[in-house]
Amino acid sequence: MKILLLESDIVCAAEMKQILTENALTLISTVSSIEQAEKWLHPGKVDLVISELFQDDGKSTLVLLNRTQALSLPIIFSTAHPFKLAYERIRQFAHAALLIKPFHRLTLQRTIDLLYPAAEHLRNSPIQSVFVRNNQSKMERIDLQSIHWVESEGNYAIIQTATKRYAVKRSLQKMAYLLDSRFLRVHKSFIVNLNHINDISLLTMQITIQEQVIPIGRTYRKDITDSVPIA
Repeated sequence: MKILLLESDIVCAAEMKQILTENALTLISTVSSIEQAEKWLHPGKVDLVISELFQDDGKSTLVLLNRTQALSLPIIFSTAHPFKLAYERIRQFAHAALLIKPFHRLTLQRTIDLLYPAAEHLRNSPIQSVFVRNNQSKMERIDLQSIHWVESEGNYAIIQTATKRYAVKRSLQKMAYLLDSRFLRVHKSFIVNLNHINDISLLTMQITIQEQVIPIGRTYRKDITDSVPIA
């Protein structure tokens, strides 16, 4: 998914870029004005616009609504200072939403899924397996369910099953595109299959899968508590 970000604040733009990266989404450009954003609003150039809600030379970024809706292009506005008139305006459009800063990255992903069904389809792909090249230079099929975790190691992603390890020259972020909703990133270097977790310790910040201890990154703790059913 190609995303255009309209954000005038450098710090906020950097934070949003980090959120998009963690969600395995592609930021194709960051602009700081309505005029710059409008140059991107053509069929096929972008799939989604995320825009700060602000006034630019006396003109509100809400003017982007008519253009994006005419292109059937979803748009998400974000602001730390919501006001009712803006909300009422945005809610009139089926492919528009308003997020209040600060927001969690999963909140952004859920909003995208609601506005852009194709995004949800891609993240919950019906693909049940991936192919990797083995030592004999043949393409070997690996069922997703057989993958216990994926680990980043240098320029490679290491796919771990119950009996084998496969080295793939692909980043962990790109591996996430191939995996479905049963997989969760729990650390900057690890993606785990939720169905293979034996136990979770939020005290020691560790997950155990088949006696293998996997660290939990501090920024991913809430993702785990939100994703794992707790009786």
